[in-house]
Amino acid sequence: MVNDSAKKQKGYIKALLQKSQRESSEKFENKLKHAHEAFLLSSKHGFIEGEKDALNNLIQLYIDTSEYEKASENCDTLMKMCEKSNDRIEYARALNKKGLSEWQLGNVDVALDCLIESLSIFRETNDSEIDSSLLSNIGIMYSELGNNIESMEYFEKAINQAQKNGNEMSLASGFNNMGILYARLNKNNESIKYFKKALEIKKKIGNKRKIITSLHNISDLYDENHEYDEAEKLLIEAEEIAKQIENPEAMAFSKREWGKHFMFKGDYDKAIEMLKQGLEKAEEKSLNSMAGDIALFISESYEKLGDYKNALEYHKYHDTLKEKIYKEDLKKNVAMIENRYAKKEKIKEAEFYRKKHFELMRINEKINKQNEMLERAEKRLKRANKLLKEKSVRDSLTGLFNHKYMNERLKDELKRSRRYNEPLSVALFDLDDFKRINDTYGHQIGDKVLRIISKTILNNIREVDMAFRYGGEEFLLLFPNTVLSSAVKVCERIKKELASANYNIDFKVTLSGGVVQWSGENINELVKNVDSLLYKAKNEGKDRFIN
Repeated sequence: MVNDSAKKQKGYIKALLQKSQRESSEKFENKLKHAHEAFLLSSKHGFIEGEKDALNNLIQLYIDTSEYEKASENCDTLMKMCEKSNDRIEYARALNKKGLSEWQLGNVDVALDCLIESLSIFRETNDSEIDSSLLSNIGIMYSELGNNIESMEYFEKAINQAQKNGNEMSLASGFNNMGILYARLNKNNESIKYFKKALEIKKKIGNKRKIITSLHNISDLYDENHEYDEAEKLLIEAEEIAKQIENPEAMAFSKREWGKHFMFKGDYDKAIEMLKQGLEKAEEKSLNSMAGDIALFISESYEKLGDYKNALEYHKYHDTLKEKIYKEDLKKNVAMIENRYAKKEKIKEAEFYRKKHFELMRINEKINKQNEMLERAEKRLKRANKLLKEKSVRDSLTGLFNHKYMNERLKDELKRSRRYNEPLSVALFDLDDFKRINDTYGHQIGDKVLRIISKTILNNIREVDMAFRYGGEEFLLLFPNTVLSSAVKVCERIKKELASANYNIDFKVTLSGGVVQWSGENINELVKNVDSLLYKAKNEGKDRFIN
């Protein structure tokens, strides 16, 4: 009877685990509930494998819903279990997922340490057990850090490992990552090749959400190559699949991509029509991030049509949504702080009772460990708040400091130069004939040119120098403790590099600007002086700096 009861219990736990897997058709809330129940029952009945499987399902569910804090905590629990049972392979897999979670939380050093340690364990134990997702995660991180060579090596290793393991979903992911990397390197044809390989596998597996993503990735690249007919075929296919799965988010995504396509073609009326349909669907499901993106595209389309009233209206709406998302993130951080202090109060209470009863020492030990986790959470929170502050002073397109922050920094640097009697130089320059680029090649190509210019600027200035997006295609550089001649050399170097950069367009990209050294005037006069030099450079034939 006892054995029959145990078998039934294990069977029930396995059924719960199956329902809680990411591939299950159950709703997320139900998956989470099933995974928690499976973990508690497995713990109660000493079913260790059930505990591990339940934790793995919980970790994956939290990663899929961007709850990386909880995912990381469950990874810690799983790793402790693996240490007790000396399960090195499962420990390495948990490290991989912890690394991914810590990366998303902004803890770059912790994330890389976890992933490298995980890879080391796999190689020490059994190389054939290496999970290709681990190699992909390391590649993604190197890509985000700008190390494209290391990134490509790890993506190639991930693809080889997925082929070796016969894991088609991981193989599709590897091809997709290579496609993204080549797109960043502006090698569109190579990118399309890898995205198509990923698409072929996804169609074979039948994952319709991922098929839609691949179709949109490829259509974007066809648009950049001006192969609009090919792009439209893929957009039609993606929209049909979105209708089949009856998913509002997928439909909103599809309409957004149609809008971007018509922006590429210069048909801004049609773009606005599609984008508004996407915005309506995003608003219905409170998809604020997507709604904000769509509102910005609508604003830019109206601007191209010369309808500045509507352009301003939708730009304001975009800013409102962006602020709402910021406040929601802030609210989560505040809730985390309140929870942390509530737990600290429990620690104090437990310490009081520990002195009265020896048995409570065991409880206190658990709470101390919890406190360590809270301290780590506090550090993560500080890093998250730092990232939020950084976003508020950055221009979202170029990554340079924004105009609002420029006034603040100019004021500080003028005070510093006045106090210590140090030189200060300022450059203001403008991209020549930028409107022709947008009118000829479309808004997306124009944005790409601005990003290349911004990256070139950052590669040529010192850490103490500051670069700002002054206006649409205008940039202001601030050179503390720098004489005029040195600032001019930097500007000429930037101009020279940009003249030889690869923009994939039949258009010579040039700059015109002015450079001045501060001579005691106020901020407004300083900016006015350098602005007048910029216009002088324009009037004297463009493609030059005047000082």
